[in-house]
Amino acid sequence: ATLSMSASSLVKHQKQESGFPAGFITITDAEEQFEAARNSTGALVIAYMPIVQSSDYDLWMLYSEENKGWISDASSDNDEKIEIPSAVWEYENDGEGNIVKVPINLSNGRFAPVWTISPTPQATPEIINHNLLDRPAFQQAVEHVSETRLPVILNVEDQSSWFGIDGNRDILQTTVAFPVFENFDPSSEVVGMITAVVPWEVFFSGLFMDGTTEKVTVVMSNTCNETFTFEINGSNASFLGEEDLHDPKYDHVAVEHLFAGHYNPEDESGDHCIYTMTIYPSESFEAEYKTLTPLFFCLATVAVFVFAIITFLIFDCLVQKRQRALTKAARKHMALVSSLFPKKIRRKLLREQSTRKIKNKSGKAGLRSYLDKESGADEGNKSNNGNPPKPIADLFSETTIMFADIAGFTAWSSTREPSQVFILLESIYRQFDSIAKRRRVFKVEVVGDCYVAVCGLPDPQHNHFVIMCRFAQDCLNAMRIQVKQLEVQLGPDTADLMLRVGIHSGPVVAGVLRGDKSRFQLFGDTMNTASRMESNGVPDNIQVSQETANLLKAAGKESWLIPREDKIEAKGKGLLQTYFLTLDKKGCETESNCSAETLNLSGFDLSNAVVKKIERRNRIADWTVEVLGKILRDMVARRKSLKIMPDDISAIETLEAGIGD
Repeated sequence: ATLSMSASSLVKHQKQESGFPAGFITITDAEEQFEAARNSTGALVIAYMPIVQSSDYDLWMLYSEENKGWISDASSDNDEKIEIPSAVWEYENDGEGNIVKVPINLSNGRFAPVWTISPTPQATPEIINHNLLDRPAFQQAVEHVSETRLPVILNVEDQSSWFGIDGNRDILQTTVAFPVFENFDPSSEVVGMITAVVPWEVFFSGLFMDGTTEKVTVVMSNTCNETFTFEINGSNASFLGEEDLHDPKYDHVAVEHLFAGHYNPEDESGDHCIYTMTIYPSESFEAEYKTLTPLFFCLATVAVFVFAIITFLIFDCLVQKRQRALTKAARKHMALVSSLFPKKIRRKLLREQSTRKIKNKSGKAGLRSYLDKESGADEGNKSNNGNPPKPIADLFSETTIMFADIAGFTAWSSTREPSQVFILLESIYRQFDSIAKRRRVFKVEVVGDCYVAVCGLPDPQHNHFVIMCRFAQDCLNAMRIQVKQLEVQLGPDTADLMLRVGIHSGPVVAGVLRGDKSRFQLFGDTMNTASRMESNGVPDNIQVSQETANLLKAAGKESWLIPREDKIEAKGKGLLQTYFLTLDKKGCETESNCSAETLNLSGFDLSNAVVKKIERRNRIADWTVEVLGKILRDMVARRKSLKIMPDDISAIETLEAGIGD
């Protein structure tokens, strides 16, 4: 690297003085400097080659002839006249398997003649002007260095023979190539290369101190599919062979690392060999550093910790058991509170609780504590200064409310067991709750068989009336499906139950009504009108008020509406014009197609009545089969439990014959 910097400085200086192209340099005292570098690094050969463009061929021949005296200056016999080749040459296959020297082909664009070299080629001056680009490995190195401006390590082969030096074939070696730049500008051109042919054992010698007995094995591999192994023993490194010769039992402790990352940059170009070294310990290394002393200390420490852990685990189990009981109770309370209040109202309650400084409570647990304090004692309804707490209530100007009642429920429930009544209600309202969550509709309450829901609060919705209409239609469809599915379980007339729905839009006051049981409630004329829409409605249909109808018309949903032929008499309201919702009726694209008969509001269709009668008969038959089947299954189970064997078939046939007579 130092020679590369010195050469770059010399390139800049001699270009200004000589007038020759950059890279045409002769290093002063070349043999002295190169020999010192070889002695300090252990290199077999160090050489400088300029990178010459084909257009400068004549200039190079002139320069090399004028400056060939460096060979004589570096020789012990300065009087000997040295002759160098009069042309740049390279090796080539003559087509018959023979390698011959030929003049270079200038059409290749550039060449890299061997110039300054150590050891001095006094005996073989013909190596001068050998175009080293005839070596594919060196050509790839020049291309890589020119692109990356970084040194590079070549592949493994006898590269000292490139420079006319024989006798090193048995030494495992490689070449490290350093770029020489035109000047020190970051974008300056690479005009030459300084190469050092280095034995591989040099890289691993002197790593450990003399006298060290622990051996390690180093396996080198590269992307050019070359692998070789060295053994390091103290300051000495021994070449074992050109293959992976490490002990496989130490694979689990191997350390792998990129070798000489600065000279061996990892990239994806694939134009040079990237080396990786893997270090393995040996048996002597293991024997030196393997000891059981840490194990003894570890076991003693573990014993102390195990005792402490067992103690803490027993304590933790007792705490966890108590915590699970508290958590289970808290979840029940949280589920109840979450179902009572919208999210915004819960936040207001929690803020109020915070101002009242109820300690050690937060989140929904704080709301539960608040509700507990609100119920019962009078002092729970007072703030710290003795005044009643501020009401939690808001006016929501744009909402749509739905009342849904099960028509025929009172008569049906009077003939059913309590468990059957709750099976019906839970099944239906569970479906409604699921739809409400999907449609972002807030369930207010359930009073008996009446389901009350609102859209537009606590989060405003600009299309609250459309959402509520779709929600009501989904509930109507879910009701039809549920009663048919439950008919076998709950009785044949379960499928006759129908939902009667009323919808009205308008402002409403909503808030928390405190008392023994705090509840979220809605108040106002909108609630009353929605209730009237339901009570004066028609089973299995959705009746909407004029206000809701106006909003639907403004939103382009007029096709959903069919005016009711007769006006309804609403308590406190007088006569009201209402509409029936036809959200998913088939064949109702125009008002003429959506008559009262289509909606089952009036008139009598004989064929429809016959079909319904047949369906009812079939449902009764299915229910009867289910009931009898249950009785028979119970009889079979009882006979098995009592180990009563069935009668013989012949006895049964005799009994049947006697009954027939």
